[in-house]
Amino acid sequence: IRCGIVIMRLVGRMDGMKGSTAGRRGSSEGFTMVELIAVLVLLGIVGVVVASRITMPDTALRVETEKFKTHLRFCQFKALSDIDGQTVTSWGMSFPGGNSYTLTRNGSQAPINLPNESSPTRTLDGGVTFTGVPNPIEFDGWGSPGTANITISLTKGGQSQSVVINRNTGYIP
Repeated sequence: IRCGIVIMRLVGRMDGMKGSTAGRRGSSEGFTMVELIAVLVLLGIVGVVVASRITMPDTALRVETEKFKTHLRFCQFKALSDIDGQTVTSWGMSFPGGNSYTLTRNGSQAPINLPNESSPTRTLDGGVTFTGVPNPIEFDGWGSPGTANITISLTKGGQSQSVVINRNTGYIP
């Protein structure tokens, strides 16, 4: 309400109108310190919101990156839990195209679907593509991708986000 009064007073002054001086001491010219601080706080809030929107990466890129990380973690979980005591089973991801990936088991397409998908293959939405992908990525029975870090970049336009799988532990931040 107070901000509305400040704005009405500003508009009134621009039109040459004078505000009421009832309950105010001294001259009716200018604004009180409280009014100035309220306007500065509102401008600061608007500035923060605008700045955060400018610096945020594209929504489609963020969504696809998070889905990909979730699917990598699922793949790693399958590698950790797929123990039959007789054979070594590796789970992984293959990348048949620049914008898709497939869940694999022992180097072949897995017999199960990715979480929240209708198949073991997912195609990225919104013009997002992969760059610098080692093909395939495989996790052993310990959930490890091997002895080197693996970095995968997802890009859209001029923006990119990286997914890192840490060596030995398989940690995906």
